Amino acid sequence: MKHSLNILVAVALIGLSSAAYAQNTSGPVTGYAYGTVIAGIALVETQDLSFGDFISSNAVGTVVVTNTGGFSYTGGVSTPGTQHPDGTPKQAIWDVTGQASYKFDFTAPGVITYGASPAWPAGMTITLNSLAGANPYTLTAGDNYYGQGATLHVPPNAPPGHYTASWVETVNYQ
Repeated sequence: MKHSLNILVAVALIGLSSAAYAQNTSGPVTGYAYGTVIAGIALVETQDLSFGDFISSNAVGTVVVTNTGGFSYTGGVSTPGTQHPDGTPKQAIWDVTGQASYKFDFTAPGVITYGASPAWPAGMTITLNSLAGANPYTLTAGDNYYGQGATLHVPPNAPPGHYTASWVETVNYQ
């Protein structure tokens, strides 16, 4: 029994002695840092929104342009037939470029600025369509085209004139 107790004490002391010789510091360890530069996001209008040529009557009407370029006239607005010096109505087309697979948001304008010459008649306003699909959008490699239509609300007897308006669209990575 005395031998087994001595062996047990010796094993216990060996275990404690190896802990006593443990190092207080480790050898040098290298840390690493990295970053990836991605393509910036850019937005370019490649086609202006156009309501084309139309005739205003004594009733309220609209010119409706879809996001895909279709169009229609309602109420007191009609087409001048096949004569469209300004062209037929067409949607705005936006080209977004950036890093493929990254998500981005389109920010619709809060304000449309109506041209001053000639002054827009009271009641003639533009309502922009939301873009097709859901925000956020995902970029693919190369150009990413998005169409945007709108509705032009035309008051009765709108005076003839070439009316202009502008707005600001923005895109941002999410």
